[in-house]
Amino acid sequence: MTRGLTPEQIVQGIAQSLRMWPPGYVVDPCRSSTAQVDYFQNALNERDRDLLREALIHQRQDC
Repeated sequence: MTRGLTPEQIVQGIAQSLRMWPPGYVVDPCRSSTAQVDYFQNALNERDRDLLREALIHQRQDC
């Protein structure tokens, strides 16, 4: 049994085929959250550590 495409996936597919989709744009929240965790992994200052905590919370919710 195959899963049908959502309207969002159809629009994304058409935009990608017409090269109207921004390069590097990610819709998957899990991939985005994981990328943020990777980026802030070696946080040196308090602001970056706060952003890392926030990214970890989002990753737990999204993945």
